[in-house]
Amino acid sequence: MQIPHRSTFDLQFEHLRTFLALADSGSFSRTGEQIGLSQSAVSRHIAALESSLGIRLFERIGRRAVLTAAGNVLCTRLEGLMREAGSLPRLVNDLAEGVRGEVRIGSCVTAANSFLPMLLGRYRQRFPEVQIMLRPGSSAKAIDGLRRGDLDLGFIC
Repeated sequence: MQIPHRSTFDLQFEHLRTFLALADSGSFSRTGEQIGLSQSAVSRHIAALESSLGIRLFERIGRRAVLTAAGNVLCTRLEGLMREAGSLPRLVNDLAEGVRGEVRIGSCVTAANSFLPMLLGRYRQRFPEVQIMLRPGSSAKAIDGLRRGDLDLGFIC
């Protein structure tokens, strides 16, 4: 059953959270228990989301809720977006208190000796609470460090 499509939609964060919880559990009542809502509130969230998007996200099969093809696509994309949204409080805190932490940079020797000192000096003036760790070496070492996750940034020649 296709829900009439609207040209604009209003997505509410709580409805998206409810959607992901229902996609995971497959049960309206269990979802309600997990996220602290009544079964009817879960149903209202899903109905509002489906109405806003203009598509069915779940097929109701007995007491189970099974993702439709569209629901599956939304679920996959939304999981990544929700992880990103989870990092927002840290980002806002960093903006309010100033950026802190550590940046690990791998670089070819040419870059480390030519333009990086000036660039990193300006960065340090702007963000004095950030520790900069520069690891000069070969381009291959920088690429390998990025692949392993040992480096945050790499300059290769």
